[in-house]
Amino acid sequence: MAPPQPSGLSPPPPMVQSPELGQQPVYSPPSTSTVLVVKLVCKALTAALIFISFIILVTNNTSDLIEFACTGAVKYVKFYEVSAYRYMLFIIVLALVYSLLQTAFSIFHITSQKRVHKGLAVLDFYGDLVLLYALATAAAAGFGATVDLRREISGEVLNEFFGKGNATSSMLFFASICTAVSLVLSK
Repeated sequence: MAPPQPSGLSPPPPMVQSPELGQQPVYSPPSTSTVLVVKLVCKALTAALIFISFIILVTNNTSDLIEFACTGAVKYVKFYEVSAYRYMLFIIVLALVYSLLQTAFSIFHITSQKRVHKGLAVLDFYGDLVLLYALATAAAAGFGATVDLRREISGEVLNEFFGKGNATSSMLFFASICTAVSLVLSK
Protein backbone atom coordinates (compact mmCIF):
# COMPACT_ATOMS: atom_id res chain seq x y z
CA MET A 1 0.00 0.00 0.00
CA ALA A 2 1.33 3.42 -0.99
CA PRO A 3 1.79 6.01 1.76
CA PRO A 4 -0.80 8.80 1.69
CA GLN A 5 0.21 12.05 -0.05
CA PRO A 6 0.01 15.26 2.00
CA SER A 7 -2.62 17.60 0.64
CA GLY A 8 -1.44 20.42 -1.65
CA LEU A 9 1.62 18.52 -2.96
CA SER A 10 1.83 17.11 -6.45
CA PRO A 11 2.57 13.41 -6.90
CA PRO A 12 6.19 12.42 -7.55
CA PRO A 13 7.38 12.24 -11.16
CA PRO A 14 6.86 8.95 -12.98
CA MET A 15 9.59 6.37 -12.53
CA VAL A 16 10.68 3.91 -15.18
CA GLN A 17 12.65 0.71 -14.75
CA SER A 18 15.81 0.89 -16.80
CA PRO A 19 17.18 -2.49 -17.96
CA GLU A 20 20.74 -1.12 -18.02
CA LEU A 21 20.61 -0.11 -14.36
CA GLY A 22 18.74 -3.15 -13.05
CA GLN A 23 16.01 -2.30 -10.57
CA GLN A 24 17.14 1.29 -9.90
CA PRO A 25 14.34 3.74 -10.83
CA VAL A 26 15.19 6.47 -13.35
CA TYR A 27 13.31 9.75 -13.73
CA SER A 28 11.49 10.02 -17.04
CA PRO A 29 10.14 13.51 -17.80
CA PRO A 30 6.73 13.50 -19.42
CA SER A 31 6.71 14.27 -23.13
CA THR A 32 3.87 16.73 -23.31
CA SER A 33 2.38 17.92 -26.53
CA THR A 34 2.63 21.50 -25.24
CA VAL A 35 6.43 21.34 -25.19
CA LEU A 36 6.46 19.84 -28.68
CA VAL A 37 4.16 22.57 -30.00
CA VAL A 38 6.30 25.31 -28.42
CA LYS A 39 9.39 23.75 -30.02
CA LEU A 40 7.59 23.64 -33.36
CA VAL A 41 6.61 27.30 -33.06
CA CYS A 42 10.23 28.22 -32.20
CA LYS A 43 11.56 26.24 -35.16
CA ALA A 44 8.99 27.73 -37.55
CA LEU A 45 9.69 31.23 -36.26
CA THR A 46 13.43 30.62 -36.68
CA ALA A 47 12.89 29.52 -40.29
CA ALA A 48 10.68 32.56 -40.98
CA LEU A 49 13.20 35.00 -39.48
CA ILE A 50 16.04 33.42 -41.43
CA PHE A 51 14.03 33.60 -44.66
CA ILE A 52 13.23 37.28 -44.04
CA SER A 53 16.90 37.99 -43.36
CA PHE A 54 17.80 36.23 -46.62
CA ILE A 55 15.42 38.45 -48.59
CA ILE A 56 16.71 41.61 -46.92
CA LEU A 57 20.36 40.69 -47.44
CA VAL A 58 20.19 39.73 -51.12
CA THR A 59 18.31 42.95 -51.93
CA ASN A 60 20.90 45.05 -50.10
CA ASN A 61 22.44 47.07 -52.95
CA THR A 62 22.84 50.79 -53.51
CA SER A 63 20.84 52.35 -56.32
CA ASP A 64 23.20 55.31 -56.81
CA LEU A 65 26.86 55.45 -57.74
CA ILE A 66 29.16 56.00 -54.77
CA GLU A 67 32.56 57.67 -55.02
CA PHE A 68 35.12 56.27 -52.63
CA ALA A 69 37.58 58.94 -51.52
CA CYS A 70 40.35 56.51 -50.62
CA THR A 71 40.55 54.87 -54.06
CA GLY A 72 38.69 57.33 -56.26
CA ALA A 73 36.50 54.50 -57.56
CA VAL A 74 32.91 55.23 -58.50
CA LYS A 75 30.59 52.23 -58.36
CA TYR A 76 27.45 50.66 -57.00
CA VAL A 77 27.84 48.92 -53.65
CA LYS A 78 26.58 45.32 -53.51
CA PHE A 79 26.12 43.25 -50.36
CA TYR A 80 28.61 40.57 -51.47
CA GLU A 81 31.44 43.13 -51.49
CA VAL A 82 31.40 43.11 -47.68
CA SER A 83 32.99 39.89 -46.39
CA ALA A 84 30.88 39.83 -43.21
CA TYR A 85 27.72 39.99 -45.33
CA ARG A 86 28.99 37.06 -47.42
CA TYR A 87 29.52 35.11 -44.18
CA MET A 88 25.99 36.02 -43.13
CA LEU A 89 24.65 34.73 -46.46
CA PHE A 90 26.51 31.44 -46.03
CA ILE A 91 25.12 30.94 -42.53
CA ILE A 92 21.63 32.00 -43.66
CA VAL A 93 21.55 29.38 -46.43
CA LEU A 94 22.78 26.59 -44.15
CA ALA A 95 20.48 27.64 -41.31
CA LEU A 96 17.46 27.87 -43.60
CA VAL A 97 17.97 24.34 -44.91
CA TYR A 98 18.52 22.95 -41.40
CA SER A 99 15.61 24.80 -39.79
CA LEU A 100 13.16 23.80 -42.54
CA LEU A 101 14.26 20.17 -42.18
CA GLN A 102 13.90 20.30 -38.39
CA THR A 103 10.48 21.97 -38.70
CA ALA A 104 9.33 19.09 -40.91
CA PHE A 105 10.67 16.56 -38.38
CA SER A 106 8.89 18.40 -35.55
CA ILE A 107 5.59 18.33 -37.44
CA PHE A 108 6.02 14.59 -37.99
CA HIS A 109 6.86 14.10 -34.30
CA ILE A 110 3.73 15.96 -33.19
CA THR A 111 1.35 14.29 -35.63
CA SER A 112 2.61 10.72 -35.22
CA GLN A 113 3.72 10.97 -31.56
CA LYS A 114 7.02 9.26 -32.46
CA ARG A 115 10.36 10.30 -33.89
CA VAL A 116 11.61 9.38 -37.34
CA HIS A 117 14.68 7.81 -35.72
CA LYS A 118 15.89 7.53 -32.13
CA GLY A 119 19.17 9.28 -32.96
CA LEU A 120 17.24 12.31 -34.16
CA ALA A 121 16.94 13.61 -30.59
CA VAL A 122 20.73 13.86 -30.39
CA LEU A 123 20.88 15.49 -33.83
CA ASP A 124 18.13 17.88 -32.76
CA PHE A 125 20.06 18.97 -29.67
CA TYR A 126 23.53 19.30 -31.18
CA GLY A 127 22.20 20.69 -34.46
CA ASP A 128 20.34 23.41 -32.56
CA LEU A 129 23.49 24.12 -30.57
CA VAL A 130 25.59 24.55 -33.71
CA LEU A 131 22.81 26.61 -35.31
CA LEU A 132 22.65 28.86 -32.26
CA TYR A 133 26.37 29.61 -32.38
CA ALA A 134 26.35 30.09 -36.16
CA LEU A 135 23.42 32.51 -36.07
CA ALA A 136 24.90 34.44 -33.17
CA THR A 137 28.29 34.80 -34.88
CA ALA A 138 26.67 35.84 -38.17
CA ALA A 139 24.58 38.47 -36.39
CA ALA A 140 27.65 39.77 -34.55
CA ALA A 141 29.69 39.87 -37.76
CA GLY A 142 26.95 41.82 -39.51
CA PHE A 143 26.57 44.34 -36.68
CA GLY A 144 30.35 44.77 -36.43
CA ALA A 145 30.87 45.24 -40.16
CA THR A 146 28.05 47.75 -40.36
CA VAL A 147 29.43 49.80 -37.48
CA ASP A 148 32.97 49.75 -38.89
CA LEU A 149 31.88 50.63 -42.42
CA ARG A 150 29.58 53.39 -41.24
CA ARG A 151 32.55 55.01 -39.46
CA GLU A 152 34.70 54.88 -42.60
CA ILE A 153 32.11 55.62 -45.27
CA SER A 154 29.35 58.13 -44.80
CA GLY A 155 26.66 59.45 -47.01
CA GLU A 156 22.92 59.63 -47.32
CA VAL A 157 22.89 56.95 -50.02
CA LEU A 158 24.63 54.42 -47.79
CA ASN A 159 22.22 54.84 -44.86
CA GLU A 160 19.73 52.48 -46.52
CA PHE A 161 22.53 50.01 -47.28
CA PHE A 162 23.71 50.00 -43.68
CA GLY A 163 20.13 49.94 -42.39
CA LYS A 164 19.45 46.75 -44.35
CA GLY A 165 22.66 45.27 -42.98
CA ASN A 166 21.51 46.03 -39.43
CA ALA A 167 18.02 44.65 -40.19
CA THR A 168 19.53 41.39 -41.44
CA SER A 169 21.72 41.13 -38.36
CA SER A 170 18.72 41.82 -36.11
CA MET A 171 16.69 39.07 -37.74
CA LEU A 172 19.56 36.63 -37.25
CA PHE A 173 19.86 37.68 -33.61
CA PHE A 174 16.15 37.04 -33.01
CA ALA A 175 16.42 33.72 -34.85
CA SER A 176 19.26 32.75 -32.49
CA ILE A 177 17.01 33.54 -29.51
CA CYS A 178 14.28 31.28 -30.93
CA THR A 179 16.90 28.57 -31.46
CA ALA A 180 18.06 28.97 -27.85
CA VAL A 181 14.49 28.46 -26.61
CA SER A 182 14.17 25.35 -28.79
CA LEU A 183 17.51 24.11 -27.47
CA VAL A 184 16.41 24.51 -23.87
CA LEU A 185 13.28 22.48 -24.61
CA SER A 186 15.24 19.66 -26.29
CA LYS A 187 15.49 16.39 -24.48
